[in-house]
Amino acid sequence: MVLNLRYRNSKIEDSEAKEKIYRVIRAFSEEFKNMNGSIICNDLLGLNLNKEENRILARKNGLFKEKCPKFVEDAINILESFL
Repeated sequence: MVLNLRYRNSKIEDSEAKEKIYRVIRAFSEEFKNMNGSIICNDLLGLNLNKEENRILARKNGLFKEKCPKFVEDAINILESFL
């Protein structure tokens, strides 16, 4: 959302502006993926979080407290380089 707000154009029909934001978002995603191996939560945590038992397991094993803050920090650092 932040990248979209930073790079958007007020004219919805501006296809060049749309392509620019798509390029920026792809670059952001690629950098995050290079750092962490994926941009998908299930892959990052190694569990299918659509299943309640896996969410319980993730909480029990402290995955959200252990891993997620690093992912958020990585995303912030990448974001800062784009702003």
